[in-house]
Amino acid sequence: MEFKKGITIIGTGNVAWHIAHKFYASGIQINLVVGRNEQKGKVLAKGVNSKYSVDFSDIPFDTDLVLICITDSAISSVAEKISSDISIAHTAGSVPLSVLGNKNKNTGVFYPFQTFSYGVRTGEIEIPICIEANSTEMNILLNSLAKKINSKIYPVNSDKRKLIHLAGVVANNFSNFLYTQAFEFLKEEDIKPEILLPLIKETTAKLEVSEPSELQTGPARRRNSEVINCHKELLRGNKQLKELYSFMSDLILAYYKNKDE
Repeated sequence: MEFKKGITIIGTGNVAWHIAHKFYASGIQINLVVGRNEQKGKVLAKGVNSKYSVDFSDIPFDTDLVLICITDSAISSVAEKISSDISIAHTAGSVPLSVLGNKNKNTGVFYPFQTFSYGVRTGEIEIPICIEANSTEMNILLNSLAKKINSKIYPVNSDKRKLIHLAGVVANNFSNFLYTQAFEFLKEEDIKPEILLPLIKETTAKLEVSEPSELQTGPARRRNSEVINCHKELLRGNKQLKELYSFMSDLILAYYKNKDE
């Protein structure tokens, strides 16, 4: 399917910024960027050779798709403002398709399962796309859009998508917070945290060939209480990290105690 009429992006945040640039780089026209943040909106529109507006009435009636990339709680009210003749989809992981209502003939979900940081593009990152649609026509449109940006497509319903989003929070958001704690700990000890980067990269790279449960190492996995107690002593002045270390160590000990038996 060709997207000759272009796509309208609603939103100016992390997802909107990355998706718009991804589409633009793939030759898809972004005919309008709509958002409340004028500064970000104008910068985004300029970056994808588009126009910016704060007015929903400026959305072209012949646009191929309106993609809503905004905070979860605002999706429903924004969808109500879009003409019923236009195909619309949102990009949220934990919001059901039904939030778009029944006003529009074609509605769907185009959920990019990836971590995005505003203004930061790290080359050609892989973006799996979870798709849900209320019609065959919309399903074809969203699948065609995902293929345009060379994404692997996962047809999942709203309930399954919520579970995927939850797993993503655990795998990405939680692990990133652990990186934050490790970085700050080393900085406080006047050690450059960049020493952690090869370790983090190698840990992630191994997931391409093995299950994470098979890759677990460290004192808790080895049930080395002497080292664990030594680490806790080193953390005596950092209550938060000590509690986190103890909690994670106890979880690892319990998990592999059951697994090894």
